[in-house]
Amino acid sequence: MKNEIIQKLGAVINALNNVYVKGEQNLANLSGSITILKEVAEQVNGLNVYDTTKSKESTVKSKR
Repeated sequence: MKNEIIQKLGAVINALNNVYVKGEQNLANLSGSITILKEVAEQVNGLNVYDTTKSKESTVKSKR
């Protein structure tokens, strides 16, 4: 799950790196967006993420 999120963020960052903009304000907005996404990816990478959906599914199946 964590790796999927990081891969998706990476794909978005790569796409944004290939966007052409006109104007200083637009460039600043794009740059800021990329920076924020990179920071989020770094934070997600440092998290211990547990997939609770699997445990919920097994609990539901065991109750049947």
